[in-house]
Amino acid sequence: FNINRIQDVWLFMDRDDKAGDNAEFLYEYVKSFDTDKTIYFVLDEKSVDWIRLKDKGFNLIRHGTLEHKRVLEECSLVISSQTNRLIEPFENIEKKYKIVFLQHGVIKDDLSNWLNTVDMNLMLTSSRDEYESIVSDHSPYKYGDKEIKLTGLPRFDSLYVNKNNNKNQVLIMFTWRRGIAGGFVTRLKSEREFNHDFMDSDYYNYINNLINSDGIKRLVAEKDTKFIFCPHPNMINYLDCFDIPDYIEIADETKRIHDLINDSSMLITDYSSIAFDFAYQSKPVIYYQFDKEIFANGEHTYTPGYFSYDNDGFGPVISLEKDLVLNIKEIVNDNFTMVDPYISRINKTFAFNDCNNCNRVYNHLLELDSSQKENINFEGLEKRSYLSNAKKGWQILEFRAKNILESGIKYDEDLYSKYYIESLIGQNKFTEALEFINSDLNFEVKTKSYWKAKIYYVIADYKEAIKYFELLPVLNKDDTLFLLRCYAELGESESFENIKQIVKKTLYSNEQLVMIDSWENQAFGRLEQARKLLEKNIYKFNEQELQSLQPHLLLAYIFRVKLDYDRAAFYLSEFEKIDKNAPRFLIEIARFSFDQENYIKCLNQYERVVS
Repeated sequence: FNINRIQDVWLFMDRDDKAGDNAEFLYEYVKSFDTDKTIYFVLDEKSVDWIRLKDKGFNLIRHGTLEHKRVLEECSLVISSQTNRLIEPFENIEKKYKIVFLQHGVIKDDLSNWLNTVDMNLMLTSSRDEYESIVSDHSPYKYGDKEIKLTGLPRFDSLYVNKNNNKNQVLIMFTWRRGIAGGFVTRLKSEREFNHDFMDSDYYNYINNLINSDGIKRLVAEKDTKFIFCPHPNMINYLDCFDIPDYIEIADETKRIHDLINDSSMLITDYSSIAFDFAYQSKPVIYYQFDKEIFANGEHTYTPGYFSYDNDGFGPVISLEKDLVLNIKEIVNDNFTMVDPYISRINKTFAFNDCNNCNRVYNHLLELDSSQKENINFEGLEKRSYLSNAKKGWQILEFRAKNILESGIKYDEDLYSKYYIESLIGQNKFTEALEFINSDLNFEVKTKSYWKAKIYYVIADYKEAIKYFELLPVLNKDDTLFLLRCYAELGESESFENIKQIVKKTLYSNEQLVMIDSWENQAFGRLEQARKLLEKNIYKFNEQELQSLQPHLLLAYIFRVKLDYDRAAFYLSEFEKIDKNAPRFLIEIARFSFDQENYIKCLNQYERVVS
């Protein structure tokens, strides 16, 4: 196989009739930087999500069409939150691809009878217990650690970022019931037959009574709490059967369930793994299990597994409506505050609680995809590494540069070490970069000093950066700028002046000279002069200069020190449009949040720097 003859085609899909799940989030992540790869998203054109995704620039393919079949035969990976015939709705297909099962949620029960029939090459898990329940020696599952990866779900990135954005809103969402949902109209689609006996079921009666309860009605009136009823996608056909009072809102079918989760402060469910999404955001959950015995005896596709709702769940387990209403009222009155033992259970559940889930999944996809590309053409890989570096496609560059370094083939090792370190710094993987620098015995002292100086400069550890800059025998013009900023940030005016005296102004642009003068004012504590100079000239900076010289951040610092938080916030928001992941930006956001006594956000921003 020659890598240049393999089409880098990945095919993504959630449900045929609905997007908004892990495939959509991962597609957006890959689309944002890996422009070498051709990616498609499969969806039924009649789906309410079709226009939304089209407007977002998704490369859409109609589910079940000849085009779908053609791309399926061309792609190397099929990546979906669904499995089996739904993602492969064709007979006699030439199957060369591998299947990645992103999962729809977190497995908490024993799904081995079903999962062992699923054809896949890789599957994601999110909790340590979930992972061990599948790969351990005595597991009932046929899959092991080759296929099962502990990464977290792609949609969890958005949960982490939006965990403090919730409203005074409660989401009511129960899982479906196999016995009353109705059978599939066809094996190739998600559409189900209508069960005319649905309203005779306990499922209908318990839920209908709940949404019509006087207790919820009073909470809406007294606490201005919004209650949103969202049927499971497999039960959406029965929405019109319910008597929905005017104080209960029906979930907008054009909105993603994920957005409802982000907006809500509490969940009422029965057995749904959506509770894990709320737990990821540390938001209260109540389990209303009105049919516990019936459900456990075959009313769904699984049997109880490692997870106990009473001992491991993220909220109280209730069987009576009156107790449920009392618990809802108590949590609403307490401003939706999480309490122990549920906080402790959440902390021990997730292997990761960060916004790097897509990152981890993507790296496993690259490994899986490359495993079927035998005899890799390293000349092609080398050329593509140059392209990735030029585009700052850091993850793909990391993968390619690492492949070349580990191949044993004699290419320019210094160049690819540089690419590899740059890719790690570009992803804020500073610990990994330092470990690589320290472990490479071929690096000269000056090379190690250069990279350490750059890393410490990027993470705003200016004392350490200065220590390594001063070890360099020669400073180029960029290094000189970096060092001047370090002295300015630390207020070391004498050292600043010593370096400035040897600066050759002809080497620098007008904008760089403006920054040098601004840093000089900063070093001497003349913040008002620095402010005037920057605000007079900032419009002259191009985007690359705004990103590298970061005048917005110096202005944000000046206004924060002056306690003018509105202007500080303005300049932070302006820089966010340029590079929202820059460590120095995240640090300034953290300091701004600390001054505003928003300590949770402060910690979150520092965590993003070191994650």
